[in-house]
Amino acid sequence: MISMTVLVARFKEYPLVVWYFFIAVFINKAGSLVMPFLSRFLLQNCDFSLMLIGWIFFYLGLGSVLGTLSSGKLIDKFGAYKIILISLLSSSFFLVLLSFIRTFELFCLFIFLFSFFADMLRPAIFSILKDYTTVENRIKSFTLIRVASNLGLIIGPLISSYIIINNSYEGVFGSYRLVFFLDALTCLIASLIIGYFIHERKFQYQLKEDIINKFNIKMAPLKDKVFLLNNIVACISGILFFQFFSVFPLYFSKQTFGGTMPVEYFFSLMALLVAVFELVFVNFYLKLKYFNTLVIGLGLAFFVLGYLSLTLLSGYLGVFIYVLCIGLGAMHTFPFSANIVIERSHLHQEGVFMAFFQISYGFSQMISGKLNTIIVEYWGFTFNWGITIILGIIGLMLNHMVYLAIRKEKKELTNRLDKYF
Repeated sequence: MISMTVLVARFKEYPLVVWYFFIAVFINKAGSLVMPFLSRFLLQNCDFSLMLIGWIFFYLGLGSVLGTLSSGKLIDKFGAYKIILISLLSSSFFLVLLSFIRTFELFCLFIFLFSFFADMLRPAIFSILKDYTTVENRIKSFTLIRVASNLGLIIGPLISSYIIINNSYEGVFGSYRLVFFLDALTCLIASLIIGYFIHERKFQYQLKEDIINKFNIKMAPLKDKVFLLNNIVACISGILFFQFFSVFPLYFSKQTFGGTMPVEYFFSLMALLVAVFELVFVNFYLKLKYFNTLVIGLGLAFFVLGYLSLTLLSGYLGVFIYVLCIGLGAMHTFPFSANIVIERSHLHQEGVFMAFFQISYGFSQMISGKLNTIIVEYWGFTFNWGITIILGIIGLMLNHMVYLAIRKEKKELTNRLDKYF
C-alpha cells in the first residue's frame, strides 16, 4: 500500500499549472459526447447513406491532417497558449453549428472546420507544458495529461448514451442536439479554466529560427525510410482502430442485441481499459527492454484477433472480445510507434517529426471513414472485417521490415565503431 505521505509527495511533483491543464483536459474529454454516436446520428437522424457518412468521416480526417500540419507554424507564430484558447473556443462554436445542420454539404464543411481547430489542441498543450515544467518532470506531466484524456473519455460516452436513451428532450434541446450543446459547453468551460487560472509565459530571449535551421536537415522526416515505414504501420494501426468509432457502431445497431445495450458503453469500457492498463503495459515492456517493433507487432495481432472475433463469433461474446482486443491493440501500438519517432527525431526537430507522425493517424481516419463504409455499403460487414484482417496482416509484415531495418542500422553502426576501437 502507498502511504499518504508518498501519495502527497507524488502529487507535489507536478506544478500547480499542470493540474489546471489536467482539469481542463479532463472536462474537455469528459464532454466528448458527439464522436461516439456520430455515425449512428448521421444514419438515423440525418438519413444519410453509408456512402455519404463515409465522406463526412473523410472530411473529419482531412481536417485532422491539415489542423495538425498547421498547428506547428501557428504555435510558432502566435504561441501555444493562444492556439489552445482558439482551438477550444472554435470547437465550441462549430459544435453548436453542427447541431442545427442536416444538409450533407454544410455538414462536411463544418465537420472539417471543427476537426481542423480541435486537433490543434493536443500539439499545443504538449508544446506549452515545456514552458511550465522542468526537464525532470516533463515526461511525468505529459503522462498526467494523457491520463486526464483517458479518464474523460470514460465518462463522455456514458453521458451521451444516457441522454439519447432517455429521449424526453424536445424542441431546441432535442436529445441529440443537447449532446452537441453539452460538448460545446465543456470546450467553453475548459477554455475559461485555462484563460482564468493560467497566464501565458513570455520569454525575453528566444533562439532565432535561422540559427536553429543551421542545425537542421530540411525535410529530415521524409528522408528517413525507417521513419516513413513506421508511419505506414501507424496508419494501418489507425485504420484498424478508428473503425471502432465509425463502422462498429453501425454494425452494432444492426444486430438483434443492439437495442438492449447502448454501444457507447463499449466506448467507455475501451477507454477504461486504456486508462487503467496503458501505463502498466508501457512500464512493463520498457523495464524488460523489449523492442518497440515487437510490442507493436503484438498490438497488430490483437487488432486482427478482434476482427476475427466479429467474423467468427456472434452475440455479445464476439463484441466483448473485439472491444478488449481493440483496447489492447491501442495500448501496444500507439505509444511504441511514437517511441520509435522520438528515438529517431533530430535535435530541434522533435516537433516536425511528431507532426509528420501524427498526420498518419489523420490519414487513417480519412481512409477508414470512407473506404470501409464503401465496403460495407456494397459487400457487407463480414467482407469488411475480412479486408481489415488482411490489412492487419500486411501491417505485421511491414512492422517486421521496420525491425529488420533498425537492426541493420545498429549492425552497421557497430561495424563502424569497431573500425575505430
